[in-house]
Amino acid sequence: MSAGEETIGARLRRLRLERGLSQRGLAGPGVSYAYISRVELGERLPSMKALRVLARNLGVNVHYLETGRDLAESAARELRLGEAELALRLEHDSAHAEESFREVLADAIDGGDARAAARARIGLGLVAAHRGDHGAAIEWLERAVAEPWISPHTHPDVYATLGHSYASAGRTEDAVRLLRGAVDHVAARRPVDRASIVRFASYLSYALADQGDVDAARAALAESLSDVSEPDDAYTRVRLYWSGARLASLMGDYDTARLSINRAIALLEASEDTASLGRAHLLAAELALYEDDLVDARAHLDIASVGAGAAAQDRAWLALQTALVEARSGDAPAAIDHATEAVELLDEGEDATLRGRAQWALGEALAAAGARNAARAAFARASELIPPGSKYAHAFTVSWSRSFPADAETGVS
Repeated sequence: MSAGEETIGARLRRLRLERGLSQRGLAGPGVSYAYISRVELGERLPSMKALRVLARNLGVNVHYLETGRDLAESAARELRLGEAELALRLEHDSAHAEESFREVLADAIDGGDARAAARARIGLGLVAAHRGDHGAAIEWLERAVAEPWISPHTHPDVYATLGHSYASAGRTEDAVRLLRGAVDHVAARRPVDRASIVRFASYLSYALADQGDVDAARAALAESLSDVSEPDDAYTRVRLYWSGARLASLMGDYDTARLSINRAIALLEASEDTASLGRAHLLAAELALYEDDLVDARAHLDIASVGAGAAAQDRAWLALQTALVEARSGDAPAAIDHATEAVELLDEGEDATLRGRAQWALGEALAAAGARNAARAAFARASELIPPGSKYAHAFTVSWSRSFPADAETGVS
């Protein structure tokens, strides 16, 4: 029987027997031996996810398992990269994607395929950023953006992620440099890409705000948007509302900030971007907490959809804000549980300010439980992590002073 006449089931059985594997031995995550038996008998066609598991266990590429035809080395790498990128984007299967990217990188280096190697490094950088390992993300993505064919116009997600990782690792000057360059790059192109200008200008304003330079953040956003007319796509308007909310909150104008983020939420609710919608609700909850509006904060936290596959930062953000609401509502045990969860989600490679906020939440939770010494220690750890110029500094000092008035005099100001 030729390869073209061989069914997927027959090919699967042939390859399995050639490798001396039983159906149980070939089975993998989500692919049982009974499932394999039905595929080999022709009773069902395997899903793409099953094909990836079976192909990996058999040591062949998915294209060959599905069609019986071999690919050239470069085409095979292209296929494997596409599969890994799809797994990362749609299934959040970071472990499988990372394994595939590493295999392709080694193969591409051996084969002198610079473009495939760069794509693999980008994939590894995105995986690292997703799990909160910003040091590794920076290392992978810096090598990728050094390639002359990678630019903010062609690979906006790469630059956005690298800028975020710089900021999360405390390298705000590098974040500002990278993002300012990205704004200049996309603004110089014709025709004008309004969405990209707004995107990078927003990220630049965040980085400048994180440095404590609110005026520069406002100026950067205004200057970059001076030649951009009213955006007609929803995502660009979302970014503008989001940026407006952040900057207004930094200026203490919480009414404007909450109005802006609620407008962003309304637009996101009409989309399928549940991840961005979840983060928008988290920001709305944070803004409500600044004004001690526990009812509104809890309402946003109840809606926020941050699943187990979400980035560690987002899960920690949800947990620590939930802890603050619970502590201020008098539910100390639940507050301690959520604050501890936030602390445990964040390792040393995470954003120091976020780790400080988790310790702050733990301090409030412990204070609500009457564990004064442990609470004082948590507040002290938070003060070492939250910079004096941080946008959270004032709210943190107010929180500390409520629990330990004398201690707050030596804390963040």
